[in-house]
Amino acid sequence: MTTMRTPPKTCQVCPTSLTKVFYDARTRQGPWAYLCDDCFENLTSGRLGTGFGQKYEVQPNGTAVKVEG
Repeated sequence: MTTMRTPPKTCQVCPTSLTKVFYDARTRQGPWAYLCDDCFENLTSGRLGTGFGQKYEVQPNGTAVKVEG
């Protein structure tokens, strides 16, 4: 299980707070970013896995656990 001790607080594209779920994913333009659900849907291929991205869920203790990808 992959855990992130200090997850990002906001999406790197829009001002959405990342309090429950976020993605670490490659955008269609090439750069990787921490994204909210909407930005992931609109700016990526929508795929998860090696070379595409990972989905994380923020836990009550403030860490984030990778759940897909």
